[in-house]
Amino acid sequence: MELDGANRVQGRRSVCGSDTFTAHDPATGRPLPPLFHDATQAEVDAALAGATEAFRKLRRVAATARAAWLRAIAAELEACGEPLLARATAETGLPRARLEGERGRTCGQLRLFAGVVEEGSWVEARVEHALPERGPLPRPDLRRMLVPLGPVAVFGASNFPLAFSVAGGDTASALAAGCPVVVKAHPGHPGTSELVARAVLAAADRTGMPEGVFSLLHGRSHALGAALVQHPSTRAVAFTGSLAGGRALFDLAVARPEPIPVFAEMGSINPVLLLPGALAAGPEALAEALFESMMQGLGQLSTKPGLVLVEEGEAAERFIAREQARLIPRLEWIVPHYFTGRRVAFAGDPQMLAGFHELATELGMIVDFMAASARARDELPAVDDAHTITLYAPPESTLTRILADTTRDGLELLIGDSLAHNAVRSTKLLGLHFGFPCFQRHALFDSPFLGFNGWMWMLDAIANAIDLVHQRQHAPPER
Repeated sequence: MELDGANRVQGRRSVCGSDTFTAHDPATGRPLPPLFHDATQAEVDAALAGATEAFRKLRRVAATARAAWLRAIAAELEACGEPLLARATAETGLPRARLEGERGRTCGQLRLFAGVVEEGSWVEARVEHALPERGPLPRPDLRRMLVPLGPVAVFGASNFPLAFSVAGGDTASALAAGCPVVVKAHPGHPGTSELVARAVLAAADRTGMPEGVFSLLHGRSHALGAALVQHPSTRAVAFTGSLAGGRALFDLAVARPEPIPVFAEMGSINPVLLLPGALAAGPEALAEALFESMMQGLGQLSTKPGLVLVEEGEAAERFIAREQARLIPRLEWIVPHYFTGRRVAFAGDPQMLAGFHELATELGMIVDFMAASARARDELPAVDDAHTITLYAPPESTLTRILADTTRDGLELLIGDSLAHNAVRSTKLLGLHFGFPCFQRHALFDSPFLGFNGWMWMLDAIANAIDLVHQRQHAPPER
């Protein structure tokens, strides 16, 4: 089945914008065709207008018909066969066996909700008959049941391209309740998302569901997600992802003139405390168990341990040594992948300049400028690089000039100290600065916990910096 990279709005292909992106093979970094089109505000409006109209019609559709649609979606997904699994493998790097199991879970969820819809007790219907003779006041007839809210915005997860994405549990439960769905496809697996969306729409057409009951929107920016949450026609949000992402959507939802619920499954650090007795009884065995827990599902489970607390001592050292031996070969490739080819500048302590240059070169980064201040030139370490600037107590204006020069040429990251931070504030590039106190190798590689988590924290800041810098242009400095 050939992909076209279009959005699906009210059951039809939609390409309104000119901004495009591609998926990438995580094993090679190579782009995967085709080009996918970022959804525009007009497409958001059209998708939710269609969902609002479909909601009115869907409320009159019998529960048995909705159940038939859910079962038809499961059948369509199974009929996608090899093309769906091949594309999901190419976009995520997950092995076929894992994705086969995930597809089975996805179809099982759909069929489970179909049964729930038909059974009917989910509406929690209650009837309290009138008691006209009750004193001192009569009781009226009271009836209560759960009803669908309206259009639901669903955000696909990155780590489960089938079971927690376009036709995953959030979508299945919303459709089962009678709520139309507008899905924001995850940009990490847009081709998989398109194939699943086609299956959902084919099933809707086959079972006579109203037009507009399901739409799929592609997009890389946070603006698309914000537009979906803030749209007045959206009545609920479903999200699977990071704590930061979920809280951001929640904040947008509660800031609306009419707040709406956000159903968010968010990741966490999941700290684990190893008590001294258990650690002393078998540190190596505990390290192996922890490793297996972290790597379950190829490390994609949000419930895996993220922080381990141990009491200092011989047993802890043995535990850490075994954990290092198992974890580092699995994880160390991730860090260079984020840095290779990035443009970077350094401003700060001269004693850190040489270490920064060595590290940046090792990671394949492009060094634009390195600025260090000193009281005397001989205090500056010798670095063989054409872009090194040696400064003597440079004022903020000098560093601002460096920023202006390098940003215009595509600088993606500035690493520096408080001086750099102040200069960045003066140029209003608040997201450009990332301070890192130590560039010695042991601080980056030798600790399997703080070291790796520190890298991940650093990567988040770098990603934000890169997003911001590419949007900025500065006038040439005065000469």
